[in-house]
Amino acid sequence: MVREAATDIVAARQAKGCAEPWQEPGFVDSGTYQPLVFLIAPLGFIRRTAARRISYAESLAFARVHQEVYEAYGHRLMDVPPGPVWERVALIEKHVMCPV
Repeated sequence: MVREAATDIVAARQAKGCAEPWQEPGFVDSGTYQPLVFLIAPLGFIRRTAARRISYAESLAFARVHQEVYEAYGHRLMDVPPGPVWERVALIEKHVMCPV
């Protein structure tokens, strides 16, 4: 589990009087984020729910925006291809080091 989500950091800084903390120099480089980003490939369909209202085509466009932004900020991107969950998890685990 991620200890602090970006929204938590933004809320905390806003509570201290900074209206747009993401505009501060070093906000992204504050050590909160890791350089490696896993891009989970879509399975080829979307099941709409109350929370997920976009179409499959819209989801692909949304994914492209994420990829472009992560690249622009210098993150290393790792594609995780479609497949069974256990295969995807195994691929990610090969690249993630957890302190013991």
